[in-house]
Parts: sequence; structure tokens; C-alpha cells
Amino acid sequence: MACRFYFCCAILLSFMWWDLTNAANRVKRKADFLKALLYDYDYQIPPNYESDQPCNVTMKLFIESFHSISETDMQFVTDVIIEQRWIDPRLDFSGVIESPFFELDTKMMNRIWVPDLYIPNEKSAYFHELTLPNKMLHLHSNGSVVYKARITLTAACYMDLRKYPLDTQICSLYFQSFSYSTSNVVFVWGPNPINNKNVKKTLPKFEIINTTVGECSNTFEVNHTCISVHFHLARNPGFYILHVYIPSILIVIISWISFWLSKDAVTARASLGILTILTMTTQTTSSVASLPKVSYIKAIDIWMVVCLGFVFAAFLEYAVLQVLIRRNSCTQRTHLTAPVYEEVALVPTEKETVVEETGAEPVSNNLYCVNDGPIKRKIGVKMMRYENQEPFFSLPDNTKTPKLTVCAGLDIFSRIIFPTSFISFNLFYWIYFSSSVILNQDIHTS
Repeated sequence: MACRFYFCCAILLSFMWWDLTNAANRVKRKADFLKALLYDYDYQIPPNYESDQPCNVTMKLFIESFHSISETDMQFVTDVIIEQRWIDPRLDFSGVIESPFFELDTKMMNRIWVPDLYIPNEKSAYFHELTLPNKMLHLHSNGSVVYKARITLTAACYMDLRKYPLDTQICSLYFQSFSYSTSNVVFVWGPNPINNKNVKKTLPKFEIINTTVGECSNTFEVNHTCISVHFHLARNPGFYILHVYIPSILIVIISWISFWLSKDAVTARASLGILTILTMTTQTTSSVASLPKVSYIKAIDIWMVVCLGFVFAAFLEYAVLQVLIRRNSCTQRTHLTAPVYEEVALVPTEKETVVEETGAEPVSNNLYCVNDGPIKRKIGVKMMRYENQEPFFSLPDNTKTPKLTVCAGLDIFSRIIFPTSFISFNLFYWIYFSSSVILNQDIHTS
């Protein structure tokens, strides 16, 4: 039994030694084969160079992050993995070795030809090297080469801010060959070219509503290949509604309080007008401080200028009111400009006795005075009456109800016309720009 046990162990150890030896030989054969494959390989010459046929490079992007969209610098930052696939007939080893593909490290990658990818609108970029350079290169048996590299780049994004902050923007990335024309290298998009599953659709300022790809024109005189990817962005207006639109609306409404104050409250109305103008000016300056100095008019400029105009007009209304006061245009107008005394003749009959009321003084025999003021009619003397009769008197026929003053009419007119005009402006502003945003989003989505 012991001999049989030792015999089985010896056979098992021999098989294990045989497998390890074959594995080492296979590893040695792979390394030797790869060295032999690259022995006469010239990485400075593109594939199909001798046959005068272009090398088709299929591209795909894995978007890891998309952030830091700046209107001031007109740029954005993205972290992306660029995948490129092409076929190099010089690296075809099908039927020569059992391995379906080789995985090369970063040192071996430098011995393989890769496309000279160039991003025209890139401002700055770098490769990730933690803990090693984030690059990958696979050689397949049919000569297919798969190359991936992770980079973070800052790219220019030229924005049209005419409808800011109710706007939509398109930020793009352009890829082209720097040194090879289309007769040697051609970039094309593969199936499902953009993978942005790791990117949040809603950003702090924008929302990514669509991503499209296409071709583009190159920046050189020679016809170089060029493809592009476009990120369609819609701005989130919530921040601007809370910090720009609502405060400016409240400032305009506060400026209307002066229409309900007395015309004699000079300090209150003047202070209110100056304060609202200064506040509106400060808000206008701060709202455009983070924007580039463009020559055209933006939507927020229209809003701030109109609100400032309403505040200034409310202050100007009080200035006009003071001018009217100095011109004596605020005096109430009636047909009686001075006290009127009218004689009332009382003719007693033979059987009636005249009784004089207390405090009444006759002006002449059987005549008494009636006092009539310019604003409120008031009888200032006692009447005469006959015994067993009610007293009677007659007032001037030209006495009428006092008319409304010009100053009071100006304030009442302002109380109506200012809110009505501002509400009309709001309806036009929000309907026009909101409909434009919805239309642009539908276009970008389609």
C-alpha cells in the first residue's frame, strides 16, 4: 500500500512539472513571437502606406465627466476615454500562434504605430498616470489594433449669449489628423460612438439634452480627416430667477409706493426713488459681472434696462409733480374764488312779527348776510325767521362741486399705468424667450 501511494504521488508531481514547463515554454514562445513580430516593424509608417490606401480609424468615446462650463472663458472641461480601432496588415498573426490577441504594456506601445490624433479646439490636456499611464493597446490575430487612452482636456466652446440666461448652447469636440491627409488616414465613427452613461444629465448650470456626432471641415489647406461630437446643453434658469428676476421685480414694485405717498412727503418720496435706482444699478452691474463683454444685447440686458427704466420713471414722476406744485397747478379749482356774501331779502306780511335769532346782526333793514367759502360751503351767521315759519334763504346759483387737482390726477394715473405696463412687458418677455427655449430644445433633441 505504501509503495502504491508513493507511486501515485510521483506521477502527480511529474504531471504538475510537465504543465509548469509547458506554461513557461508557452510564455517564452509568446514573448519571442511578439519580439519577432515587431522586429522588422516600422512604427513611423502608417498601415497600407505602400498600397496607397487610407487606414480607416474607427473611433468611440467614453465620457467619464463633463463639467466646469464657463461663459466668461467660453470653455468646458471633460474627462474622456478615447478608443481607436484600425487594421494593420503587418501585425496579422492568424494561424501562426494560438493566442487570439496580445496585451501590450506602455513601454511596448511605443513600438506600434498609432494615429496622430489632434483636437483643434483643445486649450489644455493631460494624460492620467495614476498609478501607471492610463493607456491600453491590444493586438488581435487578424491585425486589428485597439488603442485606448484616458485624458482630461479643457476645450473652447464659443457660445451665443443673446438669449442668456434662457439660452441653449452647443459645445463640441473636434478630432482630426495633424500630419496625414485623407489619402493615408481617415477617422470614422463606429456603432454607438458615444458612451456617456457615467455622466449626470443635470449639471449645476446646464442640462445635457442630447449628444450628436458628425463630420467637420479641417483647419489646414490640405484635406485632412475631421470628425466631431456635439453636446447640446440647456441652461437651468432657476438660479437666475431666484437671484436676479424676483429681486428686480420687487425693487420695481417698491418704487411704486411713492404714488400712494402725499405730495408733501418730499423726503420720503425722494429717498425711496434714489434708493431703488441705486439698488437696481448695483444689481444690474453684479448680474453681468460674470459674463464676457460682448457687443450684442442679451436677454438679461433687456430685462435689467427695462426694470431700471421703470424705477427711474417712478422717480421722474415725482420730479414732474414738484414742478407742477411750483407752478401752482395743484390748487383746487372752483367757480368761487373768494367769500361770497349774498343779501337775502325777507318781506314780512302785516300780521307777522319779525323775530331775530341770537347772534344775528342785520346789514340793513330786513337784510342779512350769508357767508360762502371757496371750498366748503358754510353759513357763518344766523338767519331771520318769521314767527310760526321755518327760516329760508337763497344761495348763489354759480356754486359747483370742487374739481380734482392736477397733482392728484398724476398720482392716480401712475398707479394704473405703471403696473399695467410692467405686467405687459413681463408677459411679452417670458412668452417670447420661453417659447424660443422650448423650440431650441426640440430641435437639439431631434
